[in-house]
Amino acid sequence: MKKNLKKVLIIIIVIIGLVSVGLVSTFVISKMKRGYEVYGTEHCQGHPYDVAYPMDTDYKCNICGTEKETTTLPKPEICPVCSKITRRCSKCGKLLH
Repeated sequence: MKKNLKKVLIIIIVIIGLVSVGLVSTFVISKMKRGYEVYGTEHCQGHPYDVAYPMDTDYKCNICGTEKETTTLPKPEICPVCSKITRRCSKCGKLLH
């Protein structure tokens, strides 16, 4: 009885793990696809300056659509999460090298 219960629990854990990996992969792929749709395949050439702004300003991420706050100008094009997932510059949205 205990052996059967262990097998069932292992199978359930494996299934949950596979479903989780599938959901995460789908999430990442959708963000990558959106990044290419909006910004294409150009690479970022770098940005020489950021200006600190004394007040929070709102901006909307062009990939996921969430609204965020920033204290730098120019405003970012994409949020830090989308920037990390898609390997794109948060300031211009172009691919990082």
